[in-house]
Amino acid sequence: MEENKIQQQLDEILEIVLFIKDNAASKEDIKDMATKADIAELKADIQSLKSDLDDIKIRLARLEAKFEILEKRDREDSGAFASDILDFKKRLLAAEKNIVKLQRQVV
Repeated sequence: MEENKIQQQLDEILEIVLFIKDNAASKEDIKDMATKADIAELKADIQSLKSDLDDIKIRLARLEAKFEILEKRDREDSGAFASDILDFKKRLLAAEKNIVKLQRQVV
């Protein structure tokens, strides 16, 4: 019985050793891992990207505001342009009537 217990313990130890061997980082794995300097550089890059994104958001907001102003101005100008066309059409019709009257008078 004692031998069984010892064998069980040895088997458990062997299992642990094999697990460590299979899952432990090698020297190459450790060389490939990011260092504190790498992480600090990544954090700085991320912070720079966040700053750039904030600038882009501000610029987009300004562009959206300008675009809305242009849309409003375009709608107003389109309405004014249509009004001018209608006014011109009325004047043209009046001129045509006058021409017809003058032609009748001449004949």
